[in-house]
Amino acid sequence: MKRGESNRRPAPWQAMSDQAMCRQSERQAVSRRSFLRRALGAPSALLAPGLATGLSGVRCNPGGPSSIVGAKTYSEQLILGEIIARLVEAEGVPVTRRFQMQTFLLHSALGTGDLDCYVEYTGTAYSAILRETFVAGQTAAAVYQRVKQLYEERYDLRLGPPIGFSNDYVVAIRRDHAAEAGLASLSDLARTEGFRLVAGYPFFERADGFRGMIDFYGFTSPPETIQVDMDMVWQVIEAGEADVAIGNSTDGRISKLDLVLLEDDRSWFPPYQSAVAYRPGAVPAVREVAERLGGAIDTETMRALNLRVDVDGEQPDEVAADFLASSGLIDPFPARGAAALRRLPARALPQ
Repeated sequence: MKRGESNRRPAPWQAMSDQAMCRQSERQAVSRRSFLRRALGAPSALLAPGLATGLSGVRCNPGGPSSIVGAKTYSEQLILGEIIARLVEAEGVPVTRRFQMQTFLLHSALGTGDLDCYVEYTGTAYSAILRETFVAGQTAAAVYQRVKQLYEERYDLRLGPPIGFSNDYVVAIRRDHAAEAGLASLSDLARTEGFRLVAGYPFFERADGFRGMIDFYGFTSPPETIQVDMDMVWQVIEAGEADVAIGNSTDGRISKLDLVLLEDDRSWFPPYQSAVAYRPGAVPAVREVAERLGGAIDTETMRALNLRVDVDGEQPDEVAADFLASSGLIDPFPARGAAALRRLPARALPQ
């Protein structure tokens, strides 16, 4: 995350010198810093580098504009962030990576212009960011269209087409425990007592998470819970420290650990289609990449990519590079774009 800071260029149609643009960015930094302090309840010193200063956007430099790509804290997001970054770089646009960030910080950074894009999930946007109430049974298409509409109306942000996979919440249980207790659905689990449930921190903080699930299904007795980073969930269940795990449908470790998925028989969880959220003032390559990624990655492919990182121990940037080399996503770019992609080295991700 700790990359060099830089000044943001205004939109291409604004006739302004590099020096004038830099001075404008510096003036905007003060208001951005104040906004983030109010929005996040944290002093500037605790914010991610660049977000506090407001100077992390498109840079004022003789070589032209650049861009900032964000990602959340887990493997899937790191892979997707790297895919987007490399596609934008293949268009000749330098990219700064702001990875390992939380959802609300990423969303706030888009709004203040300190980030250009990141992959968001429609269920997260709908329930956690927009604070809309999901009605059981709403279709994935309806949720996507509503999120797209409200992102533009409320925040002047854009949402690219669905990437192709949905990272839905799943309730996974050890096979022996499921067989012993005769569990096949969430309604079955709701009638069970004395089990331990592990999930990532965000699941306990959001409207469509733990408390909502417990209330909606009418759990007889709320389970003992273990809260960890999302990537630690499967380690906890593998170690036998929990009986039930809340995970994501694209996680390759579900099949590795031979877990049983309980049916969400009353359709409590919203659909979590993936799409690129971006700001309209970003360089054109960002919008083009967001559109090009529409339908490009299905659930099986995403699960296989995640497995390579989470189980096989490969680096997310290397997995992203391999995917791009065989995906054909680079073909619609000019020839110089393909050459640029081949020249891009694998990068060590920030810790």
